[in-house]
Amino acid sequence: MRRTRREHKERRDEALSPFDFTLQVAMMKIQAWNSCYNNPEGIHFMVNLVEMDEAVTLQQQMGQETSPVILINKFNVKPQDVDSFLAAWTADAAFFKRQPGFISTQLHRGIGGSCVFINYAVWESTSHFRQALSQPEFQEALKRYPPSAVASPHLFEKVAVPNICVA
Repeated sequence: MRRTRREHKERRDEALSPFDFTLQVAMMKIQAWNSCYNNPEGIHFMVNLVEMDEAVTLQQQMGQETSPVILINKFNVKPQDVDSFLAAWTADAAFFKRQPGFISTQLHRGIGGSCVFINYAVWESTSHFRQALSQPEFQEALKRYPPSAVASPHLFEKVAVPNICVA
């Protein structure tokens, strides 16, 4: 018996856990945004994602349960886009501050006129971070980033080094 396209989709969706399905949808939306977004004024906006680690993707990391978890996101922007980048990042940070599990964030900028920014954000857990990313408000906010913005997000956990630092 031959299945319809809809039956294939339903069967695939049934095989995914709710987490996997949510993550899959979020990653598909990010990939779609990477292809392009045109706002009503005709200005091209997108968030270009480049994996920080060639061996372990953000999607793979988001499948791990870690607590707490640190997001380090490196952004590169062109000098003319710094102000619009800062406005978009500020809106994102304000959104994240209202989300369950958010602990803190700090934005850093390279010195000497650099247009490299590092965001360091602490979340109670990977699942809290994942939930925040799946919110429609955040997904809408990605459209605000300037065309030159390249983001490299990656999740980390503290490492204890004897006599140096604690985890």
